[in-house]
Amino acid sequence: HSAETVAQFATALTTYVRDHAVEHLVLDIRGNPGGNGTLNRPLIQGVIRAERLWRPGGLLVLIDRGTFSAAVMLAVALEAETPAILVGESTGGAPNGYGDSRRVRLPHSGLTVRASTLYWQLSDPRDPRDAVTPLVEVTPRFADFRDGRDAALDAALALIDAPGDPAGHWQGTVGYGYERPAVTLVLERGAAGWSGRIAIPGVGVADQELGELSVQGAEVTGTLSGAGPDVRVRLRATAGALVGTLEVAGAVYSMVLRH
Repeated sequence: HSAETVAQFATALTTYVRDHAVEHLVLDIRGNPGGNGTLNRPLIQGVIRAERLWRPGGLLVLIDRGTFSAAVMLAVALEAETPAILVGESTGGAPNGYGDSRRVRLPHSGLTVRASTLYWQLSDPRDPRDAVTPLVEVTPRFADFRDGRDAALDAALALIDAPGDPAGHWQGTVGYGYERPAVTLVLERGAAGWSGRIAIPGVGVADQELGELSVQGAEVTGTLSGAGPDVRVRLRATAGALVGTLEVAGAVYSMVLRH
């Protein structure tokens, strides 16, 4: 409704997620040029409170080169504060950068230009990216446009497809803040039960056995006892992917692995 505020929309959305036992939410901010970044907060807070969305693949966010300004601010916050899986293209703006342009009239020529007036540090100060990068990259193709296919949405929905077999060798990445460390995971079903090993060299996790491993159908949980305090993995297998989260001392990071 045109009179509905962002805060009212966020409340209605998260209430619906709770009351209807919604398992997955797709948020599409492609082609969003931004606006007032302060309006993002109610939506971010609503997602944080929506505990059902904190399952593997619970929150999928579509981004592209048209995601800009305040929409980039939203993508950065969801990347940092929720287990959102970003799908699509890199955004049209950087996580840290200048904004809030103002008109300036040049005194001699009389020409009017716009110049940025504020520096926004939305991500880690060491974040070197010139864009918010997706965890699942989908390159746009003319054939998809011609045939009316939404490749990014299809890729996102494939992550929440029918449950699959978690056994096998998996490789992928984890969205560890602004970094994208590689992950290698092996899950094997043996006569004595399940066993698993995981390696994330980029964050100091060498090839290590998964402790407290539990496999219930497509759902997998385990711990990394040698990687520091309170490090856990939670995964769900679909036909083509293993989607999950890495929890480190209460912070939750998303990962997507493939055979």
